[in-house]
Amino acid sequence: MAYIGRDISNLSDRAVLDSITTSATATYNLLLNSVAYVPSSAESLTVSLNGVIQKPQSSYTVSGSTIVFDSALTSSDSIDFILAERAITLTTVGSGSVGTSQLADNAVTTSKISIPDDAVLNIGTGNDLAIYHESSSNKSYIKESGSADLVIAGNDILFRNTDDTETMAYFQNNGAVTLKYDHSTKFATTSTGIDVTGAITVNGSALGGGQTKAWVNFEMVGTFSVRDSFNVSSISDEGTGDVNVNFTTAFANDDYCAGGVTRFSSSNTNANVCYRGVSNPLSTTTAQMAVRGMTNNSASDSDYVTIIFSGDQ
Repeated sequence: MAYIGRDISNLSDRAVLDSITTSATATYNLLLNSVAYVPSSAESLTVSLNGVIQKPQSSYTVSGSTIVFDSALTSSDSIDFILAERAITLTTVGSGSVGTSQLADNAVTTSKISIPDDAVLNIGTGNDLAIYHESSSNKSYIKESGSADLVIAGNDILFRNTDDTETMAYFQNNGAVTLKYDHSTKFATTSTGIDVTGAITVNGSALGGGQTKAWVNFEMVGTFSVRDSFNVSSISDEGTGDVNVNFTTAFANDDYCAGGVTRFSSSNTNANVCYRGVSNPLSTTTAQMAVRGMTNNSASDSDYVTIIFSGDQ
């Protein structure tokens, strides 16, 4: 592995040993800053005697921390300098021996972290949380295998597509949970329940067609008025016993169903709600309805009329 430690450029690989005063002997102690110095070999020393560089192993040898010249010197001789060349030894750092204290703050950046396919980033003492990418399926995993829960916490949590252009799910703090299909909301929780956009299918069967999709309760006698309604934008008086019901949200087709009840305050108490006698009484946006007497099929106004519509929207 690469060298870890002080910058090599800051290490001196040569040192001048302490001065030696000559005398009538061939052996002298080698000192560096008053401490015995043991050279690695005679060749690692550059020795100048009386202005002449000496040849190692011939003019001198070394033994431990001493230098031995080939003959005894005298006090008139001068050892000009002894230059020691020190070897630099780089030690390979053992596996697991580098801790966080050896790393400088911010030394490891995101550009230096890359986890290859099928390698697992384990988190926790028991490797309870694992994050990895599986090459065989091209799927990425966040897996909690401990005994507790996997908690994803945040004020608002969004699940987005890779390009960050579409929302798939949106969880709002103290608000709605919204599920989307192709960036279009299909399911949302509300303060009173849920809001579903589109048909609901259970075991392959759509529930939408069996539900009431619009209804209206209105009065025809006297002043024509609507008491209450659902998914009805307006209702128009088309003459005695005839009305047009206009829907806020249109039906998917004109095959929907309609049914109703009436109450009469006049002598004609038997009446029913039916389609008007036209070629196409139903369209996706409007239903042409009528109130007719059951005994004589005469057009009559009723003081209470309720009409209910069911079908696909």
